[in-house]
Amino acid sequence: MDLKELSSVVQTGSQKKSKELVKKALDEKIEPVKILNDGM
Repeated sequence: MDLKELSSVVQTGSQKKSKELVKKALDEKIEPVKILNDGM
């Protein structure tokens, strides 16, 4: 998953939780896919 896909996911389900998970992933440089899977 690239950043373009990731941002479209955030926009599509622009829920606060999704944004927090993405921010956390970027802050900790964790695999975004893992974070998104954990959040669903």
